[in-house]
Amino acid sequence: MSLNSFRTSWKIPHSVFTINHASKVLMIGSCFSENIHKKLVLHKFNSAVNPYGILFNPNSIFQNINKVLQTDQTEENELIQHDQLWHSFDHHSSFSDPDKSICLKHISDSKEKLKSAITESKFLILTFGTAFIYKHIESNRFVANCHKIPQSEFQKKLLSISEITKEFDKTFRQVKEVNPSIKIILTLSPVRHWKDGVVENQKSKAILHLAISEICDRNENAEYFPSYEIVMDDLRDYRFYNPDLLHPNQMAIDYIWEKFSQTYFNQETLELNTKIEQIQKSVHHRPLHPKSIKNQKFLLDLKSKIQVMQMQYPQLSFDSEMKIVDQNFNSNHKS
Repeated sequence: MSLNSFRTSWKIPHSVFTINHASKVLMIGSCFSENIHKKLVLHKFNSAVNPYGILFNPNSIFQNINKVLQTDQTEENELIQHDQLWHSFDHHSSFSDPDKSICLKHISDSKEKLKSAITESKFLILTFGTAFIYKHIESNRFVANCHKIPQSEFQKKLLSISEITKEFDKTFRQVKEVNPSIKIILTLSPVRHWKDGVVENQKSKAILHLAISEICDRNENAEYFPSYEIVMDDLRDYRFYNPDLLHPNQMAIDYIWEKFSQTYFNQETLELNTKIEQIQKSVHHRPLHPKSIKNQKFLLDLKSKIQVMQMQYPQLSFDSEMKIVDQNFNSNHKS
């Protein structure tokens, strides 16, 4: 390695999986899934994310998929009440509500979204955050979210590689019954689960990594994207983290997105992404003199560019961008 080299970057092989703007994508997992989903949506991909809310451990992800493919119904006895809120152990706290019927409605809607997305998506991207899972002692069931219920009511368990791979095999068989051609991309979240402990977090990540490796070795329709290694080995610096020093910051997310794009998009898709980025930057540009004739002309030219893009790519929607441009033009023009 050259003395002038201060990075350990490497070239990620281009995947045989090709994602384009016609591909339906479903992302499930940790908050890292949310970050990449936002990038996909910004670039006009058909992407859905976490119908049940953020999920951190793989077996909760698998069990939720299994359940939704077996039944659409949600029973009232599945809910628990804590701090004057009704909760589902399968869902994120954002689904909780003081009104039981509203909570059930939110959960029912999420099940429909998840089942529809699994059935229709070409790609399922799973991001595992931790191998630790919690068992609710009274109900004798593993949970996806503890909802800030006292820790004394749960038993903490570290999943084994075989437990993860066995649950994946069961889930993937069911998924292929409703969507035989679906492709699965597995990623390991670079977010540190510091509350588990320094050594425990590393054990957890190691188990997840080995489980993912085994899954990919046994399934030709599954592969690994190294988001974890990009942060830990390529970026490897706290300037790429948020102030909590646990979550990658926007600069790191942008870099991972660039690597993801180079891995899964062909040249045509990359070029379209560039055009969309240019439109987005122009739409959200804040002029120094918004009422000037120059800015009015800029907005009219931008509107024309968006209309051309819409005609060239009728499968994509630029309604929100057009609305912003019209609002800015009308507001400044009237003033």
